Amino acid sequence: MLSVSLLALCLLILGGISEENEGTTSSTEAKLEETTPTPTPSGPSFNYSETNPALQGYQDAWKFVTSNESFLMKYRNFNTNPTGANTTSCVNATIDI
Repeated sequence: MLSVSLLALCLLILGGISEENEGTTSSTEAKLEETTPTPTPSGPSFNYSETNPALQGYQDAWKFVTSNESFLMKYRNFNTNPTGANTTSCVNATIDI
């Protein structure tokens, strides 16, 4: 009986919280919306920072390799399944040239 009362209390609290926050978007929700697939005739399309035209000037690998600068790669998920979920762990690496 106590567990039923506790469950009812949790549902009431969660209902109140969701009503208070109605119309607002958290940063987590915004990130999820950023990477949600956009349906296309050929399949899902994802919005990753690699496809951002404003960042194209920083995405020339050959310029970086020939610049003799140190590079710290914080993380990058490489593989995703057809629904966009990650299928590998994050990669951490340090490269000193």
